[in-house]
Amino acid sequence: MKLGMPTLVEFDSLEENIELCEKLSLNFIELNMDLPYCFPERINWEKINQYKNIELTVHLSETLEIGDINEEVRKQHVELIKQQILIFKYKANVKKYNLHLNKGVYFTLPDKKLYIYEKYESDYLNSIEKSFKELSEFAVEQSVSICFENVQTTPSILKAFKKIVKYPNLYYTLDVGHNMKNGGEAEKLFMENSSKIKHMHIHNFDGKTDHTELGIGKLDVKKYLDFCKDNNIYAVIEVKREQELENSIYYINHNLKYKVV
Repeated sequence: MKLGMPTLVEFDSLEENIELCEKLSLNFIELNMDLPYCFPERINWEKINQYKNIELTVHLSETLEIGDINEEVRKQHVELIKQQILIFKYKANVKKYNLHLNKGVYFTLPDKKLYIYEKYESDYLNSIEKSFKELSEFAVEQSVSICFENVQTTPSILKAFKKIVKYPNLYYTLDVGHNMKNGGEAEKLFMENSSKIKHMHIHNFDGKTDHTELGIGKLDVKKYLDFCKDNNIYAVIEVKREQELENSIYYINHNLKYKVV
């Protein structure tokens, strides 16, 4: 297992994150491609590559949409994913990438929200299948892993997740906080194919809010750390602020007395 942290929105530079990562004796930082200081053109690669003990993974932008049923949009998003991966692989030898499967566009009706991917499910799943195939072939060629994260799960998204098992170098990111908040369907599906879980986002859920620190909420933290340790999984402690991250690591080390590094 390797234990890491997300890039924090309260910081203004990647260097601040690296300093905290070293202070907490963590193994890696998951760069967030929705934060401007993580944009490749803004990174001082020579400086970043001096930190030999800190590995980088990449959380690709949440705006990327590989299931878009507009074929031209879908192709552009897949190409952008490939371009981003190539930059980070050759600039910093990044091997692991995280990507959301999104619920997509919806229409607000008087009595409900109507999601386009649900109404046109066959078109959505056809788009997903094409994107998975293209990204799998690319990931194999580049020797990288692309992991797909459960955020909110709809029937169509669960069907899409089921397709991942047949594609080389495509894997699951099990987000356990999202899973607790949204009902548990994703974890059940992922665990049926547990060898496909290569990445985990660990944060707590207190009954109302997720992304809370590990000592506050209902999550069985040790259970998931044990799973990560037994299966050589990269685990991000995905809280949003420095103090919450420090509190979470303290909880792991002192309350659980769990040696993670």
